[in-house]
Amino acid sequence: MQIATTIWSTIIQLMSIKVPQPDNPIILEGLWGLGKSQLAHAYSHKYNYELVSEPLHTNHPESKVFKDLSDWYVKAHKKQEFYLNKSLPVIMERSILSTFAFLYALKRPVPHHLYISSFQHLIENKKILVVYLKFNEDFSSWEHEDLKRYSDDIQEILTKKEVRARYQEWYEKILPQKYGILPFQLRVSKRGIRRETNKLINDIYLALACNRIAQINTVCFKKASIKEEMQILILKRSINKGNFFQTVTGGIHIGESPLNAAIRETSEELGIPKEAINPFWTPLTYSFMGDDGYELDEYVFGCEINDPSFIHISKEHDSFEWVNIDQAKQMVKFENNKNAINEVYKKIGQLNEELP
Repeated sequence: MQIATTIWSTIIQLMSIKVPQPDNPIILEGLWGLGKSQLAHAYSHKYNYELVSEPLHTNHPESKVFKDLSDWYVKAHKKQEFYLNKSLPVIMERSILSTFAFLYALKRPVPHHLYISSFQHLIENKKILVVYLKFNEDFSSWEHEDLKRYSDDIQEILTKKEVRARYQEWYEKILPQKYGILPFQLRVSKRGIRRETNKLINDIYLALACNRIAQINTVCFKKASIKEEMQILILKRSINKGNFFQTVTGGIHIGESPLNAAIRETSEELGIPKEAINPFWTPLTYSFMGDDGYELDEYVFGCEINDPSFIHISKEHDSFEWVNIDQAKQMVKFENNKNAINEVYKKIGQLNEELP
């Protein structure tokens, strides 16, 4: 489902259709100095969300903590969680996820995993949109920041490139793969220039309205024996959906993990029971501009189909074929799809080498 079902911004603008206002709780995460508070206040004002500001943690006269934030940060963030269960829509600056990212970046012991496991259930049940304000290294915001207002630990994160990279790695890789929590990646800059707050607000609104925070791309394959050449499954989309070949693709819903989305989409598109689907992660992730007008990340999985006779494709596809690697790369339409096939083929080789 690479083409989104509804182009929300166009419908709203051209047809003046009243779309139900999304009221999912929102959590804003990300490094300091990226405009998180400004974004939270602006979104709260525009859509009538209750604002929960982040706990004081800087060298502020009212703050009791100046250096070591570890234990205090956990307790402060746990106190915030009751706001997420309120009936009114809430937008919150930071959560306990920040505690883990903060300590992971500084290579310190993180809190017990049960903290984040229980939080994952809350995110899934309440359909909370976790937004990660993503930066690019060409973004020089911190060069102009008054860093003295931050604690020593935060100054270390903001001034050291390798520590910032670990902070970002937590949200981009560790959180979705280890804990099943996927943040919506919101780019705060393009080509080194900060994006306007109203554009960031629009991206969040569209992600909520479309219930799509990212994409999965699952390359399905079969191997009759070790000696036989691997076969790739490609699906031909119906005429009204583009009439081109691709692998299994689809959107990741709010509160859904990439792995669960890969299982669900593979089951929906191939008619295979979920319990028979066992995808594996690959390191490949790429981004593209979605048809609904906001940027999405796509996560690539591989999945062996043990019994191809079970396949019954969905109505959004006209046909499917089993072809070899070279044929598959020639037949799929998008370059990202070709790269996904290459990545899965490489990953399978690595997995085979690890077998005893």
